[in-house]
Amino acid sequence: MRKVLWSVLGISIFLYLLFYPQMYGIKDESAYLGMSYIIGKGDMFYREENGFYWTCSCIKGKYGRISKYPVGNSLLLVPFVSIHWKAGFIMNLIFYVLISILFIKILEFFNITPLFSLLLMLHPTFILFSRTMMSDIPSLFFILLGIYFFYNRKEILAGFSFGMSFLIRFSNIPLTISFILAALFAERDKKRIYRLFPGLVIFTFFFLLYYYCAFGSIFGVFDVMRHTGNFSIKYFSSHFLFYFLVLNLLYPGMLIITCVHGFRHRKWFPFSFSTLLIVLLYSFYYYLDKGKNPIETVVRGSRYILPVLPFMLLVYADYLKKWKVMEKIILACVPFLVLFSAGIHYKHDKFLERQKEIREIIYTNTTENELLICNGSASEFINPVFGKRKWKMLEYTKIKELKGEKNVVLVHVKGKKKYEKILRDFLRKANYESLVGDSLSPVFIARILSFKGS
Repeated sequence: MRKVLWSVLGISIFLYLLFYPQMYGIKDESAYLGMSYIIGKGDMFYREENGFYWTCSCIKGKYGRISKYPVGNSLLLVPFVSIHWKAGFIMNLIFYVLISILFIKILEFFNITPLFSLLLMLHPTFILFSRTMMSDIPSLFFILLGIYFFYNRKEILAGFSFGMSFLIRFSNIPLTISFILAALFAERDKKRIYRLFPGLVIFTFFFLLYYYCAFGSIFGVFDVMRHTGNFSIKYFSSHFLFYFLVLNLLYPGMLIITCVHGFRHRKWFPFSFSTLLIVLLYSFYYYLDKGKNPIETVVRGSRYILPVLPFMLLVYADYLKKWKVMEKIILACVPFLVLFSAGIHYKHDKFLERQKEIREIIYTNTTENELLICNGSASEFINPVFGKRKWKMLEYTKIKELKGEKNVVLVHVKGKKKYEKILRDFLRKANYESLVGDSLSPVFIARILSFKGS
């Protein structure tokens, strides 16, 4: 059995290195990478006077622009990005390995065959997001590390681990609180819960201190939360249905078993309660990560549930372990899951190859002395790690703001349909010469010569 586990882990590492990410894929990664680069330079703000122009997904802070996302993930990236920006991808590979080993140890603690760790190791969403610089994987690691310490009666270390997760994702705060409340009910030794508090308090202090330094007030955190998305009951029916179907179909009945079996057994109650809370929480959230086809949507759409995926798999495994045939079924499924994970690596690599090409086109055809007017899709490619570029967002820039500017260059990358209309409206008011492509091309770069009527 051990040979199977280490073989699968070895194959996963090999596939990762074979298809090592050559570029990030989305705006959020750009934000984390850029912020990490700035922190590595000894600052926490993008200051224009220092030649550091912000990435997308930034908001105004006390002394300059700052990422709207929690700082924890960017802090963790600093040692890697300080070597080279591409080294940032190594971080989540390391976390992938550590999470897999941690989950094996937790399964063994609960007298469950570690063979069930393959369901986490080869989970499509876990595979995909380990190939990114996103915060989902570090978030999962520190939550799982907290669980490992807690059940090994190292509650103080568990508190520090849970506390660290606060700096990575806002949603880890209600997740941790829900786990503690449920553990208070499930654990007979209440003093164990109280020993979590030193670490939680210390990291809560750092959490609030960061937002005080960034915005001049600890209440700045609420302004940041406002910029990271909204919750509404109008999203609940469609998003809850999505999570319900995906979490019960990919691994048959997993969410249902987590809730029913977990609520019936005291020791599993904290895991079931926390899982249900996170699923409900994100059912009200405005954003659901969708792909170009149903399979992509299933893989990408489960990312917010990653921190509680081991919770579900623990309860699921405990329920299924009574049937010895399940071990044979898992082993029979391993080749297919490995092939599917290889397909994820390959397909994502091809996507990142195109991302790299677009970045190179933009930086080859522009200079740091120009003002770039980027649409939303183009903005994700502007990052200080690639070189200095001053830029503004096309959607929020008025023509009158540009009439005194020299060396204005329009950068448009095909994306949402609304961008096409904004582009047409802008071009109707401008005289320009094309540098790359035209207004219908995937990448369109044009030098603005003048504005009509000026």
